[in-house]
Amino acid sequence: MNHTQVGDITEYKFALYCMERNIPISKPMNNNLPYDFIIDLNGQLLKLQVKTGYNSSSKDGFMFNTRSTSKNYTEITNKDYNGLIDGFITCYEALPNKFYYIPIEKASKGCMTMYYGDNPKYNQNWCKDYDFDNLLS
Repeated sequence: MNHTQVGDITEYKFALYCMERNIPISKPMNNNLPYDFIIDLNGQLLKLQVKTGYNSSSKDGFMFNTRSTSKNYTEITNKDYNGLIDGFITCYEALPNKFYYIPIEKASKGCMTMYYGDNPKYNQNWCKDYDFDNLLS
C-alpha cells in the first residue's frame, strides 16, 4: 500500500470510531483544506487533521508528522498547521482501535513521538494523556 492508501484507511477508521460513539462527524468536500474532519464534541466544533503513526526508534513509541508535505515538479513544500486546525488525531497499528487527540498548541514542530509504555520518561508524550476517549467523558 502507498502512503495515501494508508492515510485513507486511518481516516475511515476514525470516522467509523466516531459514528459508533454517536459523535457527529463531517468530511469536507474539498481535499485542499488543512483539516480532514470536523467533529461536534458536546457542542464544540473541532477541526481535526488525521495522521497515521509509524515506527519510532523507541520500542514503546511511535511517531507522526505534524506538517503537511506537498510536491510539484520543481520543489517540495512543508507547512505546519498552526492556526489552521484545532488538533491532530493519530493512531498506531500496534494499538488497534485507539485514537489520540493532540491539541495543536501541544504538538511538536514537524514530527511528534508518542509513548505507550508503562513508564514514560521525563517530558515524554504519553499516549494515556492524549487518549481520545478521555475527551468523551
